[in-house]
Amino acid sequence: MHLLKFAYDGSLFQGYSRQEGKITVEGEIINTMERFGLKALLKSSSRTDRSVSALGNVIGIKSERNLKDIIGILKNARNLYFYAYAEVDDSFNPRHANERWYRYMTPYEYQEIEKIREKANIFIGEHDFSLFSRRDGRNTLRRINSIEVKIQNDFLVFDIKGESFLWNMVRRVVGYLLYGKGDPFVEGGKYNVPPAGLILMDVSYNFSFTRLEIYKKKLDIIYQEIGTRNFLYESLRRISEGRWGIEPQ
Repeated sequence: MHLLKFAYDGSLFQGYSRQEGKITVEGEIINTMERFGLKALLKSSSRTDRSVSALGNVIGIKSERNLKDIIGILKNARNLYFYAYAEVDDSFNPRHANERWYRYMTPYEYQEIEKIREKANIFIGEHDFSLFSRRDGRNTLRRINSIEVKIQNDFLVFDIKGESFLWNMVRRVVGYLLYGKGDPFVEGGKYNVPPAGLILMDVSYNFSFTRLEIYKKKLDIIYQEIGTRNFLYESLRRISEGRWGIEPQ
């Protein structure tokens, strides 16, 4: 199986999963493969919500075609940028990642950052996040490895890392850090911040990816919005110029 790491601006899609009559990330991948006669089995690592962007999502592609052919076809996918790969066994499930790194960005409005950091410490470790997610029948025990809160370029930035997250969990945790009071596991995630500020920065495994050489020139991306859109543009530009790695600043 070929694992491909890719990026996209979530504002250009109506979600991740393929839906009839809607422009979605998965739908664009499948439609592109069908246009060029590529038969393959897809396995996604993370299905981001509508308006959520990604700089390091991962998809597995099982096909009889070689990697060069697959990349040549996926270059035609609109607003999707495949920039690194890894080869794994066909039985591998991309959802079984070592860690996922999400970043949430919101304008810095002189919030009390030290108090926010104190509240963030409450979430470190394993907890029941049933009050911080939509109910979908899954086990609600999750472990958060770290939460870093910082000010960057007039934005308040939350970097949250863990093995896996529930639906809406990251945005509700950020909502509590910004507005919540009391015990979060009693009060719950009442505040669900807007999805446009959320970025899936990376999905990591116990092996590394190799960067592709198809984006040697600056990516032709124009973002109309400020804030996270500008941040995404800068990050994608770094990828296109061969400056590998998206690290916390």
